[in-house]
Amino acid sequence: MAYRCIQCLTEAPSLYKMAADQYIKLTECVKCGGVVDRYVECEASVVMVDMLLLDDSAYRHALHNSDFATSAGGLLKALACVALSGGYYNWATVCPQSQPARCDSYRQETVFYLMCLLAASQLLIHILFIYFYCRCRNAMSLKDCSRCAVIGQFSTALHVPATVWQLSQWPLYCALAALYTALTATLALSGLTGRGRAEAGAVVAASALTSALVSSAVLALVCS
Repeated sequence: MAYRCIQCLTEAPSLYKMAADQYIKLTECVKCGGVVDRYVECEASVVMVDMLLLDDSAYRHALHNSDFATSAGGLLKALACVALSGGYYNWATVCPQSQPARCDSYRQETVFYLMCLLAASQLLIHILFIYFYCRCRNAMSLKDCSRCAVIGQFSTALHVPATVWQLSQWPLYCALAALYTALTATLALSGLTGRGRAEAGAVVAASALTSALVSSAVLALVCS
């Protein structure tokens, strides 16, 4: 596996070396001269906090140098988590519990499965946009693009407690949540390819617009 510097994305043979006295010596980047990855000595919770704070170095660590970058099982679990989180959010907003006459228990269950499929379709659209963009710019595998999409969309999991606390009924919250998700997706794509944030943001915006059009069409059929 080729590691990368979280500052300049230059390839590095290793992240650290074991010294004779059993101390770890972090590898320095041959291009920028800084430490290749300072998160090697940090707990996963520290990385998550920095990702929540939109630190692009944390995204680069998660994409290139973390255990998640090499774990196929972890990627599948993350894909399922994002799809279920998005499905629950769609289900709770499309078929509210305050309308029992219109949404009986059987219909609610059916709509929930449809909303999970819709969320999975939206995630697939985002993955395909990243994949075709990377085919034009970088040589990235579908697995790399899927990992980028999951890391960029991890904030959708925040919709679950927000829905339980009924924050999703506030238009301001919905707008801020959509903006935050767009920012995380932009940082993830920029961290994967090394391209500028403006270019990555344009790809994310195109993906979000396509997903919104598909979502509107599906929701119109479900609610009819």
